[in-house]
Amino acid sequence: DVVQQMTGHTPYRARETYETVKLTREEARLLETESRAAFLVKRVTKMKSGALFETASMLIRGDRCRLTATLQSDAVAFTRQLQR
Repeated sequence: DVVQQMTGHTPYRARETYETVKLTREEARLLETESRAAFLVKRVTKMKSGALFETASMLIRGDRCRLTATLQSDAVAFTRQLQR
């Protein structure tokens, strides 16, 4: 595992929060889109001990992202697909 080799730590669990946002003109320019619809994704990753491993904030173009949730009686699966 690359992360383990580079950091000596293994991430165990991550929680991502997705929020719809309107890009600023500068953010839209940097993401090369005329659409200003986007997702702000915030991630907190922890190790098995509960210690913080990583925090991250990302902007994802709303016109190129598909979110899918699969609901079952005992679990929820969530996938994110980015179109190129």
